[in-house]
Amino acid sequence: MKKFIQYDIPLSGLKEGTHQFDYQVNKDFFNQFEEAFITDGSLDVGVEFIKQPNVCSFNFEISGQLTVECDRCLEEYKETISAEQTLLLKYSEDPREEADVIYILPNTVSFNLAQYIYEFIYLTMPMRKVHPDLEDGTSGCNPETTKYLENKDVEEEDKGSIWDQLNKLNIN
Repeated sequence: MKKFIQYDIPLSGLKEGTHQFDYQVNKDFFNQFEEAFITDGSLDVGVEFIKQPNVCSFNFEISGQLTVECDRCLEEYKETISAEQTLLLKYSEDPREEADVIYILPNTVSFNLAQYIYEFIYLTMPMRKVHPDLEDGTSGCNPETTKYLENKDVEEEDKGSIWDQLNKLNIN
């Protein structure tokens, strides 16, 4: 992960106690991930790193806007997100990952946060991404697309012809 070197936290070089790291996450960050679901945004990521002898904790505060595709009209819009997440590092001779705990070797020099920042941002995205309504209460979606979606005659016509064809297959 050399491309994310600015997200390395030096575990061996920092004294015990609390340290603060701040990052700006934007399109360049997202483009470095292969097959990324998020492609653009402008977010502030604050990381409070608490180093103790046997455990380290990262407290993430993420806020900003993502450019996402509307599930209804397929046009992009800005989605505001805000989240807080915690990640624990524990030292172990058996490196592994569990839910919110990462076990690392005791002699690990640094720890890279890039993948975790991406995952926390992704988890913050809403399940259903739809343009927010306008001030007058109407949908913020593209009106041309909305007209097409509301045209039930086309949908019923297509449905009928498909079911007719399937029924003919069933009879034979």
